[in-house]
Amino acid sequence: MTEMAFVGPLLMLLLFGIIEMGGVMKSYSGVSNSTGAGGRAAAIAGNDVLADQAILAAMSTGAAAVGKNEITYIIIWKPVVSGESPPASCLALATGSTYNTQSVGISDGGIDSAGACNVYVMPDRSGGAFDMAMGRAANPSAYYFGCTGPTATTTYKLDCKWSAKNRKVSISPRSTASGSAVYADYLGVAIGSSHNYYTRLFGTSKTINRSTTVLLEPKIYAVTDTN
Repeated sequence: MTEMAFVGPLLMLLLFGIIEMGGVMKSYSGVSNSTGAGGRAAAIAGNDVLADQAILAAMSTGAAAVGKNEITYIIIWKPVVSGESPPASCLALATGSTYNTQSVGISDGGIDSAGACNVYVMPDRSGGAFDMAMGRAANPSAYYFGCTGPTATTTYKLDCKWSAKNRKVSISPRSTASGSAVYADYLGVAIGSSHNYYTRLFGTSKTINRSTTVLLEPKIYAVTDTN
């Protein structure tokens, strides 16, 4: 009897540990899949005016394994180099308990400035950015996406801070009189989530963050002979 009293709690602890670890791995896998799907969609979409809508739609599908309302933010930003982390200034804006209904982020000033970003807060809430991108919200996706830049900001467009139309997708070894090379943009996708533990035996939640950077697929290749 004494042995059972000692072994029983250990077995329960082991069982709960397996359940919780399985839940964490499930959420981690979903977050990783979502990030990868968003990066692939971004590379293909390039500077299409509805690029963010395509990115978020792909991420929504990729995040199917993540618990509802666990995703706290998605950031789409312009990195300078591959492997860059999302800017602290963008992360500072990725807070709140409700999804945003207008553009949040750091403006590119209309000139594709490095560090510009679009921030989507609580995107998987009902009616949030995932629903908007997937056509499940009150209006069609084009109602919420396709902003042409800071000067065209509206009260309902979500992608005005770094307008997709400003993203560079051309490449050339010598496209100017000075001989300066032109390269396509890098694009970063970051996702943050808070996995809720089932039993609360190990705490209430675990933060899972992932990010990736991709090179936008070049759509124009040009060589200008200045001789």
